[in-house]
Amino acid sequence: MTSADGAPIRVALPRGDLRTPLAEQLREVGFVAQGYGEGSRVYRFEVDGRPGVEVRVFADEDVPIQVALGNYDLAICSRTWVDELLVRYRHDSIVPLRSLDLPSEPVVIAGAAGTTLEGLAAGVVRVATEYPNLAHHVLSRLRIPNYRLFEVWAQSEARPPDDAELAIGPKSDLEAEGLDVLAEAHRGGVWLIGNRESLSRRDLDAALAPLLSLP
Repeated sequence: MTSADGAPIRVALPRGDLRTPLAEQLREVGFVAQGYGEGSRVYRFEVDGRPGVEVRVFADEDVPIQVALGNYDLAICSRTWVDELLVRYRHDSIVPLRSLDLPSEPVVIAGAAGTTLEGLAAGVVRVATEYPNLAHHVLSRLRIPNYRLFEVWAQSEARPPDDAELAIGPKSDLEAEGLDVLAEAHRGGVWLIGNRESLSRRDLDAALAPLLSLP
């Protein structure tokens, strides 16, 4: 059914490292938000040749929250942030639609050279991470019996060995700091997602058709 209120189709896109490669792919499928790929400080865009479609730019981690709340109909973001939300809050309002061919890397557990998960099992393990929900999930799965999470905004790799025994974050950041990778926490990926109610009740084809044609 088409929405009777004539409301625009709202699409959330990420800023940050994904912005440039994503803008190039969007242009190739005819979904051009002028200024998005150029890094404009404006955060709202119209889409060329697609009246009624609006784009808003958010931090990558905020995108799935906006879709879950129903503020946006469609979005593209890192799957890590989708699962960081879903692993704790089982929102059936978020529908993962498809994986996209965009740069991504896994999130891993790492520690100082010589650290092993088995060797840490006897005491309290301090863990620094930007992903507390995923961290709790994976540490429980790995049967780490006694851990304390320290939620940080960035640079979890700087915490071991003095302020934490482990860090959970993007693989390249942790390896660049000289930490040993001990296990994978999340495989990463970039996904197109949608709001369940919007997909079932509104005609989103003006935005959904080109987004589904992304490689």
